[in-house]
Amino acid sequence: MDENGRSLMWQAWSMAGACVVVDLFMLVFINSAGADGRWVAVLVVITAATDLALAGPPKSAELVAVLRAAVVVLVPLLLRQPYLFEIPISPGQMVAGYRAGAWLRFPAALRALAALALAILGYALVRGGWWLDHLWAAGFIAVGIAFVPWMVGRSITSHLAHLSRLELLAERRAAAVSRAVAEERSAIARDLHDVISHHVSAISMHAGVARMELAGAAPAGPASAAHRSMSEVEDASRSAMADLRRMLDVLHGQDPSPDRRQPGLGDIDELLDRVRAAGPTVHLTVEGDVGRLPAALDLAAYRILQEALTNALRHGDGGQVTAWIGRADGRLALEVGNTLGAPPRRDPASPGRGLAGVRQRVALHGGEFRCGPSGDGRVWRLAVRLPVGDES
Repeated sequence: MDENGRSLMWQAWSMAGACVVVDLFMLVFINSAGADGRWVAVLVVITAATDLALAGPPKSAELVAVLRAAVVVLVPLLLRQPYLFEIPISPGQMVAGYRAGAWLRFPAALRALAALALAILGYALVRGGWWLDHLWAAGFIAVGIAFVPWMVGRSITSHLAHLSRLELLAERRAAAVSRAVAEERSAIARDLHDVISHHVSAISMHAGVARMELAGAAPAGPASAAHRSMSEVEDASRSAMADLRRMLDVLHGQDPSPDRRQPGLGDIDELLDRVRAAGPTVHLTVEGDVGRLPAALDLAAYRILQEALTNALRHGDGGQVTAWIGRADGRLALEVGNTLGAPPRRDPASPGRGLAGVRQRVALHGGEFRCGPSGDGRVWRLAVRLPVGDES
């Protein structure tokens, strides 16, 4: 039996024990004054047995309620003397009513309620005297002792069943959302593979062919600028394919292969080399220990820097690009600046998703983001601050 089961059993037996103690106190010290000791002993045994049965399984609730109702009538039948306590109230009766209402299906629960309510009427008829002239009082007592606990049990069970249905509905909705997300991710992965993968592979293949043609046509000596450019296009295509495969692994819900690990600031030199090969002069300054970062933050920082350098290539004048990375006081800072050429024109086919993606990455990590031209409009700057936290 697990810990939860032991706790429930302990609670059930504690409740039954409390009913035994209180009911026997009322029987022996209040209702049995001057009564025949043998009948008192019989009632003590019966009362204790029926109260202890309250700790039994739910399926016994109807039988226990009927037995507890019988005890109510047996008390005035076996103890024939003036009572000191005129109202037939006992914890055992109320708990039996609660259990019947909470645990039984409606027909069985209704039978148990009828037995407990009729027991109060039987008590009044056997007791006689004042009760015969005030049978209506037995009805009020039956409501308080039998019906109210019974109704509380049914109400709590109905609420618990309603909550269970809501939880099940929420689980089903969550499962449906998860399935929809998984299907959408699979669809995106298929499109990436079928469309983007095809075009990038074609670019890489044609760049390789062009590089070999240039190498065969050029005289011996240093490689031409066209040859170097073709090599860079080929290398960039391979890198793009590697990144694409990593994203496909993630979209398919798979862990990326070891040879397809996500990039981070440890790969920054390769990134800078690709940018420098395209023409601009890139100066990088690193301050602090940026080699030990949480994996998600390391990837975000790399992607932000990649986007900033890509924008420098697209919108800069091909001149100097400065990059600064620093870590201090639990924060990682990245700043990139590049000289601007002609004012950039908005391309309708390019709605500026790059900076929006940077802003979303920064917001996801609870950081700060700023970008824009300098006062004289000659330099574009992008600055990001990201909390590192305690993870290393």
